[in-house]
Amino acid sequence: MSPPHTIALLFFSKSDRRLLGEFIESLGHRVRSPEPHRMPSLDWGEIGVVISDERSAHQWGEMLVREKKRSEVFISLLIAMKKKSAISRWLEFGYDDALPMPLTKAELGARLTTFLRIREQSYELKQRREAIFKALIDSSSDHIFMLDKHGTFLASNNKMISFAAGSTDSLVGGTLRDAYSPALSSDLYKMMKKVYTSKRQVTFERVVPGKEANTWVQYTLYPIMEGDTVQAVGGIGRDVTSLKLAEATATKALREKESLLRELYHRTKNNMQVIIAMLDLHSQAVKNGEVLQVFREVENRIKSMSLVHQKLYEARDLSSIEMASYTRDLVKLLVRSYKEKSHVITTNLDLERVTVNIDVAIPYGLVINELISNCFKHAFNSQETGVITIRLRLLGGGEIELCLADDGAGMPDNFDIRESTSLGLQSVIALVEHQLRGIIEMRSNGGTEIVIRFQGLKNDETCREQE
Repeated sequence: MSPPHTIALLFFSKSDRRLLGEFIESLGHRVRSPEPHRMPSLDWGEIGVVISDERSAHQWGEMLVREKKRSEVFISLLIAMKKKSAISRWLEFGYDDALPMPLTKAELGARLTTFLRIREQSYELKQRREAIFKALIDSSSDHIFMLDKHGTFLASNNKMISFAAGSTDSLVGGTLRDAYSPALSSDLYKMMKKVYTSKRQVTFERVVPGKEANTWVQYTLYPIMEGDTVQAVGGIGRDVTSLKLAEATATKALREKESLLRELYHRTKNNMQVIIAMLDLHSQAVKNGEVLQVFREVENRIKSMSLVHQKLYEARDLSSIEMASYTRDLVKLLVRSYKEKSHVITTNLDLERVTVNIDVAIPYGLVINELISNCFKHAFNSQETGVITIRLRLLGGGEIELCLADDGAGMPDNFDIRESTSLGLQSVIALVEHQLRGIIEMRSNGGTEIVIRFQGLKNDETCREQE
């Protein structure tokens, strides 16, 4: 049922107020006739129609239009005027209709009937909307509530209060201390004050001890603003115990998976070390120098792959390898394997910290192995000393650039790396183009420089930190 209709009259003429008031009351409505020379003090929740003369409209029109827009239920504004020429201006200003002076009872009664019917429909719509909203909130398994600045419940759907300290019949009118344990209510008070101060949403989680089991609850408090002022604090409380248990189970499973992966990497590395040891043992019986060189190159290739698994075993992130550290350790291994030349050849490393996954690290390591081996075998045959420079950069778009240069003899004029019969260089081309899906360039000018560019990670997780 709609609320009683109350009509507000804002007229400077006392006789107009009296005559209009008597007629409106005869229609069964209530009348409010505040003194028009001061701000009307009205209960806008019960006002259905405001009728004012032009003088009152000029003085209080902005306030009336503001209250009309603020009200959830329709309030109609009517102006009684003598000049019809100003009707459009008042309609644009926010009034709903204009009544010509002098007023006739039939016309006034018809206008009131029309606008009050609109108000009744507006009120019914508001009730249906509130009922739907209440049903929606009540059907939620979350505890949805609103608090004033003292921590008193202004509204609550009475859900998620199975651990409440007091009665669960209704929280409205009670305080946080009435509803919850001292520890939980204290936390909520602190968070509520933080929302009032910061004017921002706050989320926190707490454990609520229970007789049989503990309950994990998550609370989100947010400001309900009017202009720049926090008028109240809204809240949502949620039982997240099942999520916590699932999270704990997932964390345990992840740790078990990481442990298995570490063991896998460790065993793979150990197996490769066994193969290297067997090759080394067999190489001791080989007298042919070229065959010994083949044994050494195979061992180095296996060492480069073994080092990848060692780095993964030692890393916190089992899915990626930091390339600067890997490159540095790999170069040390290769230099030691060519110990007869390592005292005259030095390495200069300029490496950015680039992270890649195992699918990139293994072919990358094999490329480094082949290029450095090629330098030791061919670049410095006629020199007493030499320098090998390795630069590693992360370019835009996740592209990685590897540059390996030496100050050796360089390549012959018109040398085409793709026409080379060197098995090592052909292996490098295949690794770069087919496994790294990159490009390779060779420059020869007072030495040899090979530049390789390739994408770091297929899953775009490449990162860089200046070494």
